[in-house]
Amino acid sequence: MDLSVTSTTLSGSTTNVFRTTHGFDSALSVTIDASNLVAGDMVDGAFPGVLPAGFPLGVVTADGTYAMYDDGNADGTETLVGLLREDVDVASATAIVHGAMLIHAIVIEANLPVAIDANGKTDNASVQYV
Repeated sequence: MDLSVTSTTLSGSTTNVFRTTHGFDSALSVTIDASNLVAGDMVDGAFPGVLPAGFPLGVVTADGTYAMYDDGNADGTETLVGLLREDVDVASATAIVHGAMLIHAIVIEANLPVAIDANGKTDNASVQYV
């Protein structure tokens, strides 16, 4: 048994995607299954990594977990339901992590970690893009 102390350093987002804290008080708890993500979704580009604040989320219909919104999917994640409120550390490609999702916010579109297409903006019209 190895009882040595180890540490991992993860880097998070460097820019603020939210123009205000409007909507922060009504954030919803979400469960993200990393097996539905790819390493490229991470700020660091690999596991372990960080899902950045503003990361667009959709619900995987089969199990109710959340993954990256993608209009081209057919598993439920083709509908944008919200954005991550803050960075979330993902320890491995099979990790189950928890975070907070905003369904109502004002975001600086140029600072989003992933561009959101017109369909995504229509899906969640309570997010304003400036």
